[in-house]
Parts: sequence; C-alpha cells; structure tokens
Amino acid sequence: MRLTFPGGAPTNNGATAPTGGGNGGNGGGSANTTGSAGSQPGGGGGGADSAGVSEAGGAGGAGKIIVTPYQLTSFKTLIVHRPSNSSPKSLCPFVSVGNGANAPGSTEYTIPSLVPGLNARFDGTYMLILVASSFNTPSASRTIGVSIKQYEFTGGPATTIAATSVALIPNTQVTNGIVRAGVVTLPQRALPADNTEAVFTALVSDTNASDRFLDLLILDSRGQTVVVNEPSSGYPNYYIDEPDPKYDQGLIMGSPQDGRKAAVSVSDQTMMSGGPLMLEPGDNTFMAYSNDGGAPAISLSYFPRYAFGRPS
Repeated sequence: MRLTFPGGAPTNNGATAPTGGGNGGNGGGSANTTGSAGSQPGGGGGGADSAGVSEAGGAGGAGKIIVTPYQLTSFKTLIVHRPSNSSPKSLCPFVSVGNGANAPGSTEYTIPSLVPGLNARFDGTYMLILVASSFNTPSASRTIGVSIKQYEFTGGPATTIAATSVALIPNTQVTNGIVRAGVVTLPQRALPADNTEAVFTALVSDTNASDRFLDLLILDSRGQTVVVNEPSSGYPNYYIDEPDPKYDQGLIMGSPQDGRKAAVSVSDQTMMSGGPLMLEPGDNTFMAYSNDGGAPAISLSYFPRYAFGRPS
C-alpha cells in the first residue's frame, strides 16, 4: 500500500524549540532507520522510519534545572499607620494625587472610601504627609500646601480647609520625597450619621509648578504612625517590636539579611506618633506604604495582653 501526501512529501525535520529549550531530533530519513536524538535541554527524540522492521526512536535531550537566586531588594521608606478604632471605617488613609504626572494645583482628587457605596468621612485631627515624585530645581526654595475641600454634595457648595503651607528647599530639607504638609481637623462642618452626599477632595499647591507628586497620606492623630525614612541605601527587611514594659517604644530595626540576626536600630531615621503599634478589639485598619519599595509584604504577630491580670 502506498500513502500519498497532496501537499508534498512529509518532512522529517525536528521541531524548533522555544527560547531556552533544545530542538527536537529529526525523524529517520529512509526505510528502517532510527530517529535522531533531541538537542539539550529537553528536545524530543525523532521518530524512526520503519518498512516493517521495528526501529528505535531517537533519545530525548537531557533536561536542565535553572536555579534563580533569591535576592533581597532594599528600600528606604516605610510608613506604617493604624487609625484609631474610633476613626470612621470609610476613611482611606491613602490618596493618589497625580501619580507623578499632573501639575500641582491642576486637579482636585476625591478622597476614596474603604466602604463601597459610602463616601469618605472624618472625625478628628489628621497629619498630612505628601509624597513627591520629583522636584524641579531642588536647590531652590518653594512653598507647598494641601487643601481639603468639603462639598455638601457632588458639584455643590464647598468649604475649604487649608493645612499650613510649608516653605522648603528639597535638597536640604526633604529625604526620599517625604514632605510633612501640616495638620488638619476634619470635617470643617459637622455631618450627621445619615448624611450620604458630602464629598471630600484634596488639592496640592506648589509655587514651583514643575514639581510632581505621587500620593497624600491622611493619618489619624489618635492612632499610631511609624515613618522610617532612610537617607542612604535602606534595608530589605524592617522590624517594629512591641516595647519592653520599662520603655515607651519598642525597637524599630532594619536588617540587610533575611531574618533578625543582622538587624540594627533605625530609630535615628524614624518619626513616631501615637505610641507603639497596637491592636484593639474589633476590626483594625492597618496601612503599610513605601514610595520606593513597592507594596511592602507584611507579617504581624499578635500576643493578647490583660490590663489587670489574667481573669480566673
């Protein structure tokens, strides 16, 4: 019996491998010939050509193991914040204010909410931290400010609450783009619990219109905040410990290795507010932010404590 191939004679060439692999071996070229071995790594062996006698196929190419070493990446900034449990649950401590693209003063940014269908709400005093993407002529002075606008409803009348403007020279007064932009008490006009229409926005001002900003952090003064701002190379791991009973604050450390065996204190490059980090009964909001290390991977260990001794 003869087989015919309308498209021409069959090819016995091995297939071409994708990047990083070995090509397949060629098939037997004539009757009763074996297939060729596949190329390394991992190329399949070619099939045999048999005219009735059993013939072996080609051997497959040897495999390969690629080992990619795990490399720790250092980062310089770490901002950890836990709002108090009395803070409104809809408040998001993080607001994107241009992502490094928009000129200051050109856009109002709606403050987001953590509760779907409910606008952001405030109830207290808040520290504002503005994170710069770049400074134009950083050796020159400029004045930077943040305003929060409270709208009665979208597009309606607004009340403006301006934080204190900050005059600074980035080269000598700013590390890693972190700018402390003042303190505000919000809301400016009290809102009942059943108000669903009020909207809050943030507006960044700057006398150097070529500066660019990434984010605005709105941090509850009744909560706890830790700001690590390393001026040099930073560390790939940071540790924030609970305090020993005889100290007000626990150790805040950076480690150049994976683990605590090489950890050292970075408290000299750290700003703290509100006491040591803690958890309270109920749901707790916790934010970790870095503008040079991406989203930090977080691990928390919690140990329950009793204020007046363990109950019997």
